[in-house]
Amino acid sequence: MFKDVPVVRNAAIKDERRTGAGGYRDMKRAYEEPSIREVQGDTESVLHLRDRKRSHAVSGAFLVAVAVLILMGWLNHRLQTELHDDTAKISQTYQVIEKLQEILTDLSDAETGQRDFIITDHRQYLETYDAAVRETERDMAALKELTEDHPAQQKRLAGVESIVRERLEALRNGIEIRKSEGFQAVRAKIMGGRGQAVMDRVRSRVNEIAAAETELLQERSARLVSKTTRVNQARLAGSFLAISLLGAVFLLLNREVTRRGRAERELARQQKLLYMALEERTRSNDDLTRQRKDLEEMNLRLEEEVAERVRAQELLHETNAELGRSNRNLELFASVASHDLQEPLHTVTSYTELLAHKYRGRLDQRADTYIGFIVDGTTHMHRMINDLLAYSRVGTRAKPLVPVRMDAVLDQALASLGKALKESGAVIERTDLPEVAGDDTQLVQLFQNLIGNAVKFRKKEGQLRIRVSCERKGDEWVFGVHDNGIGIEPRFFERIFEIFSRLHTREEYEGSGMGLAICRKIVERHGGRIWAESGPGEGASFSFTMPGKGTGHAA
Repeated sequence: MFKDVPVVRNAAIKDERRTGAGGYRDMKRAYEEPSIREVQGDTESVLHLRDRKRSHAVSGAFLVAVAVLILMGWLNHRLQTELHDDTAKISQTYQVIEKLQEILTDLSDAETGQRDFIITDHRQYLETYDAAVRETERDMAALKELTEDHPAQQKRLAGVESIVRERLEALRNGIEIRKSEGFQAVRAKIMGGRGQAVMDRVRSRVNEIAAAETELLQERSARLVSKTTRVNQARLAGSFLAISLLGAVFLLLNREVTRRGRAERELARQQKLLYMALEERTRSNDDLTRQRKDLEEMNLRLEEEVAERVRAQELLHETNAELGRSNRNLELFASVASHDLQEPLHTVTSYTELLAHKYRGRLDQRADTYIGFIVDGTTHMHRMINDLLAYSRVGTRAKPLVPVRMDAVLDQALASLGKALKESGAVIERTDLPEVAGDDTQLVQLFQNLIGNAVKFRKKEGQLRIRVSCERKGDEWVFGVHDNGIGIEPRFFERIFEIFSRLHTREEYEGSGMGLAICRKIVERHGGRIWAESGPGEGASFSFTMPGKGTGHAA
């Protein structure tokens, strides 16, 4: 792995000796040749002159475009101001016509108020009359203000104002006569018809002013339309001119940017070629020395890494061997301890059962209860020792793995559980099982524990159904034992495979809590894995895998 490194280092040293200090000086002189500098300087001068000319042309075009845009903006602002003034004058004309009509309406309201007062002599109608008089005076003042820029209209408006005041004075006199002399006196005066003549004169003067304003409105409207057309034309022309100039500037800029880009890329390419040639010709002894030192440091680091890995592998092998010895010693200790505990426990159990058989009923009730506790305790301890012994024997007294027909294994397990299955009334459903490489004794115990759990944890109501299945997935067989029992909460899926693990008390369900731990150890010994799927009240499904090296098939 590391034999090639010295070769590289030796090659670098030879290259260093071949180049030498004289070669470095020759390359330095080649770089400093005057022809390269002169050509580079002339090229830069020509390019700089061309760039200045193009820059001046682009700047001039841009300044012209900006000046045109400023001029168009000023013209547009001026025309827009004139349009605004004409629009205001048209609005003023409409207001004059409106106020003239309001004056006629105000006089009519004043006549109505006077007539109603004369007929009824009710003071409330005088309020209508007074309001109309005040409104007439306000409208007249507004008309004077609106026609300040029109002397002819001011003159006509003065005549209207004189007649209006005459009419209002006549109305006021009628009211005073009604107050002082009564209805008949004022009726005789009104019947003379002079008030109607005055109103006709008012309407005539108002119509004259309205006609003049209408003529002025038409004139101003025509002028507004003409100016609007000119503004739109000017805007269109200015926009076209500005767009044209900006387009020309854009084309010039785009052409200049494109040209500069090509020039920069070409310059970069030439510089790159020049630097590559220079770098190729200016290798020095310092570079070779640095390369040699780097290679030496790399060799040292690689040697240290190799030594470190060798030490790590040796330590790993030692640790694995120690763990193997420790596991074997633990299994042997569990087997020996369990076997040695059998004899004294058997003696205690025998004498306890003898006491229970011979003296039950001859002692008091409390003594019988204590004897029962002793019998139950020794029986439970005997079962735990047997399960611990079975757990340790999975690794210590296992048989070689040979081809085993799983159908025959399942038959043996069902035969061992025949009494329990009959008492529970369980219905067994099964598919064809394949042949695998395994220990038939341990596989029988595996099925026996899983099916025994299904019988133990069945529901109190309903019929127990147990289904044993198998299917091929990739390079392994997946076996399953499914029931419709009380189920398991998902949070206990890992805990149930630990030794002496119980989810229920011994009063609810008997057992030592070693069954599923033995199952997992058997499956792992055969190179597979085991897991549970369930939910409370939904039954339980235990699945385990076996390597698919055996023959046969599963339906």
